[in-house]
Amino acid sequence: MVGFHANDAIRCEKFISDGTLIISEDLEYLGTGMYFWDSYSQANWWKTEKEKERIVSAVINTDDEDHFLNIQDPEYEELLAQMYDKADKVLSFGIKQKLEKYHLTLDQCVGLKLDLIFNTYKIFNQQIDVIKGIYTKKSKKDDFFYNTMFSRECVEIHCVRHEKAIVSRRWADGK
Repeated sequence: MVGFHANDAIRCEKFISDGTLIISEDLEYLGTGMYFWDSYSQANWWKTEKEKERIVSAVINTDDEDHFLNIQDPEYEELLAQMYDKADKVLSFGIKQKLEKYHLTLDQCVGLKLDLIFNTYKIFNQQIDVIKGIYTKKSKKDDFFYNTMFSRECVEIHCVRHEKAIVSRRWADGK
């Protein structure tokens, strides 16, 4: 799959030149890793929203099921729940401060739950290279889909945890 990432020019240059992942330690979405949108327009929205400078793209290997975790798959939901129940839930002081700052609880933070699982189960951590999730923004009142079961704002997000999942990379914004 081809994914798109928006960030500052220096980090994007480093990603293109030497393959260094631009790591985010996200609490709410999919945990620690480099995030890719499934479309250029979503990355461009993020670039504008977060005042980023450049957009890169990468071909990401999602074909190897042993190294790819789709959290939307019901089969994995039960496994993740079982692993999370047994995971070490000791939070660092820094994580506790972030939760307090953003008025979040551990139950609201899928990314933090995933990181706790990966920190507890080292083999699972080494095995999973890419996590896929669906990001849903709420429809606005003037949106055609408002108050319906549909949304044009459901987009795939991929969190790349290990560099080996990146097949190739390039600039996507033509600068």
